[in-house]
Amino acid sequence: MANRPSKVRRRAEWRGAREICGTETTRDARKRKAAKSVKPVKVIRDSFTIPAAEHRLIGALKKRCIGLGVAIKKRELLRAGLAVLVAPPR
Repeated sequence: MANRPSKVRRRAEWRGAREICGTETTRDARKRKAAKSVKPVKVIRDSFTIPAAEHRLIGALKKRCIGLGVAIKKRELLRAGLAVLVAPPR
């Protein structure tokens, strides 16, 4: 037992062997993934009321989009409208 290498030395040798073979552990994979990941945009849940006439307009726009072959959700329609309002005039 006296000739047996220490745990630290065995781990270092094992890491070197993994690098040579090109294998990676799940810990290495997690570190690599964490380094690449981008923080998601923080979303805020909100609730609001809208007049019935405007709600019908949203429904009509959704049907129009479906007729054009584009399935769209109400929130996507509202976000697109905001993007149009924010865009500089041409």
